[in-house]
Amino acid sequence: MSYFSLWRRYTKAKDMLTVVTSKSPIKEFGTLANNASYNKELLQKLTCAFTKERLDKMTNAVKNRTRSIAVVLEGITNEGNEQAIYRTMDALGFQTAHRIPSPLYRLKTCGRTDAGAMKWIDIESWKSTEECISQLKSCGYKILATSSENKTKTLDSFDFSNKTAVVLGSEQEGISKEAMNLVDNVFRISMVGFVESYNVSVAAAIILYHIYQDRIRKLGYHGDLTEAEQDDLLLQYMLKEYGIKL
Repeated sequence: MSYFSLWRRYTKAKDMLTVVTSKSPIKEFGTLANNASYNKELLQKLTCAFTKERLDKMTNAVKNRTRSIAVVLEGITNEGNEQAIYRTMDALGFQTAHRIPSPLYRLKTCGRTDAGAMKWIDIESWKSTEECISQLKSCGYKILATSSENKTKTLDSFDFSNKTAVVLGSEQEGISKEAMNLVDNVFRISMVGFVESYNVSVAAAIILYHIYQDRIRKLGYHGDLTEAEQDDLLLQYMLKEYGIKL
């Protein structure tokens, strides 16, 4: 495709998406419309703005997304670690992250890891650990946290086909006592060497890959969004692709 053709496609898409969003007020949690038929109509109109390859990639990503598993980041202080976790979430189809900033440390910036994954997942920030975990519990999530105790259960002991939130703690201090008092259960990641812990982003990758595989084994699939939820998320991706903020 020539440069002129690409520019014409981009301009057409940008104009179209701007018009559509100006007539479609965005609802709570990013929902673009209240009825599925309206979203279907929008999707049909917007597909011409994307190449087949790009549209197929976005559609496949949406099909394999889940919100049944949530990731809670408590007090992460290194941006490189945080971005790496988001990258793993995107790669394995986990859509929802909950971020509890540390009251003691400023987030240390690090340019080593691609920050682009952030725009493809939902990140909600909370003022306190108690507020975050209480909300997740009210939505039916079981809350798990990592532990270094040898007598603690391993990941294999849990069923991740059900709604579960996994709490990951800070690089310096791990998971807070407050969080430990609120979680439903704890687990450990097996280690056979001399070190006593994993880097938090490495731990996240191990945990999330295990959960992904566990859901495939037990359910036969990982992504579990309804058709309406998939349409809504695909619309969000289309808008984000052209820099239209939600």
